[in-house]
Amino acid sequence: MSDEKVFTEEERAAASHLKALVDRQIDMGNRPELALAVLTSALGSVACEQGLDRAALPILFGWVESAFDGAAAGKAAREADNAAQG
Repeated sequence: MSDEKVFTEEERAAASHLKALVDRQIDMGNRPELALAVLTSALGSVACEQGLDRAALPILFGWVESAFDGAAAGKAAREADNAAQG
């Protein structure tokens, strides 16, 4: 039996939405680490306001980090493509 986490559709949708938010922050010119800090802070605030169990926060922050990694890789690929074209 695999220990691999099976994500629900809601979890996948949340991760996709977070990646889009990170992409937008980076595209707006924020450094990747600033984009991650802004979104992590906002997510933590909203989670606490909504009464989410603090034990769930590491999972939410993990989603942000995964989204951040994907966005940073996407930005690097776009920059490499732009450099190759121009």
